[in-house]
Amino acid sequence: MPNQDTILNTLPDSIETIVKVDTIIVKDTIVHTINDTISKTITTIDTVKQTIIQPAEESIQFVAHNTEQTIPFLLILGLMVLGAIIWVTFKLLSDYITPYLKAKYKIKRANLFVYRLKTITWSVYVLFCFYQLITSHLIIGVALTVFVALVGFNFWKDFFTGIYLKFSGNLNTNDKITINQLNGKVIKFNTRNIQIETVNDEILFIPYRQFLDNAVSKKISKGEMRSKKIILNLPQNYADNTVKHIEKLVFLCPWVYSHKPIKVYQIDDYSFEIVIYASDDFTFNKIREYLRNRVATTSSDEK
Repeated sequence: MPNQDTILNTLPDSIETIVKVDTIIVKDTIVHTINDTISKTITTIDTVKQTIIQPAEESIQFVAHNTEQTIPFLLILGLMVLGAIIWVTFKLLSDYITPYLKAKYKIKRANLFVYRLKTITWSVYVLFCFYQLITSHLIIGVALTVFVALVGFNFWKDFFTGIYLKFSGNLNTNDKITINQLNGKVIKFNTRNIQIETVNDEILFIPYRQFLDNAVSKKISKGEMRSKKIILNLPQNYADNTVKHIEKLVFLCPWVYSHKPIKVYQIDDYSFEIVIYASDDFTFNKIREYLRNRVATTSSDEK
């Protein structure tokens, strides 16, 4: 059995050996970890260069190459000729072909169709011109676009508002309107304004942008059919209190427009709401009087 002195002499050497081995292992682990981190960082940097720096360099080269050139004269001339062809085509459609079609074939919405086609065509033409200018000379193309947009701000405001009014169909020629205490009949839609004629035979040109901030009233033309409601109350002893029977009574009325939809809603057992179309108050009163008399007569006959 080893004595105490032998154990005490060998113990420091053993401890030192263990510490040295562990230290070497820890040092190696730290070095490997640092090396892995550095290699991953280098790989990430290379990836960033490929995804960001290279496209940026290509964009810079494109801009430099693009700005060194000038807009070809033939390109400008070609765009102007194309615009002139489009203008002449729609001028012929609006002034000659459309009136002929309306007179010959009774086409009611020919003008609206031509206007929509013209709007779409000019929009495509403007986008095409913008693309050609940008690809030919970036700086001049952008500067020209910004200049046109700022200088013609009111023009574009009127132009796009006019497009909305015409496409919506809320206003048509011969409509009588009131805006900003100005009364008149719509006679023409121009590019930037609407043209109305007053009762004093004056011609007024109202910019489209005024329709954005002001209320517009439109007078219903005489003879135009409008929907109205009639509340029909049946007597308590009325036998046939069904929607089908009330619809039959309405269709028998000679004052009702048969080509317009008629709706009957039952409020309770002996009350009905009837939606009809009438051109004026006189016709409406005649329909209401007819229905009430028929209900009263039928009730008396049943007694």
